[in-house]
Amino acid sequence: MGSYFPLLIITHATILFLFPSSPPITTAASGKQNPATQTCHDNPLVTSVCENVNKTTGFDFCCATFFNDTVTPTDIIDLSYIAFRKTYAKANDILNQILPIITYKRNKKELNAMRKCSGDYNRTKWALATVLEDLDSETYEEFNVLALSAQGNVSSCDKRLNRASSSSSSVVFRQIRNESGVIVKLTDICYRVALLFQYSK
Repeated sequence: MGSYFPLLIITHATILFLFPSSPPITTAASGKQNPATQTCHDNPLVTSVCENVNKTTGFDFCCATFFNDTVTPTDIIDLSYIAFRKTYAKANDILNQILPIITYKRNKKELNAMRKCSGDYNRTKWALATVLEDLDSETYEEFNVLALSAQGNVSSCDKRLNRASSSSSSVVFRQIRNESGVIVKLTDICYRVALLFQYSK
């Protein structure tokens, strides 16, 4: 299981598309339904995933993860590539923000949290990369275990960042903390997708 690079062109056609990190969700104040949510209701497979995510993840966020103007997931392989690839890219982005901070951060509490989070995110990337490589080789085993591992690691980091956060936290620290909450939701979606596969005992 080698390192997975998010810019690598994978054979499955679906992942040739890139998705924005956080598609806009229409608020209740606008009185309009988010187009992704409307499309989601027209896709039973995606609906079955998004109806089972945690409340903190939310149906609308889940739908927006899978849909934009050009891509329509049609099977569980499509869903897997979209969810795991997007989550891998987010994990890689957050880790790249964490590493420079470790070298200059002066706040001891924040520095300790960041150091531990770097380990969390390296383990997260490994789990997600393993799934993506197995998708390429059509080896569909233990995606649920790997997704739970990723979810556990990013959740641990998220808790550390929230405990270390204060009113004097830097803008960069607050940004990483906020993005950490996003990837917790993405790993939840990955796990729900992983449950769609039938695994050999």
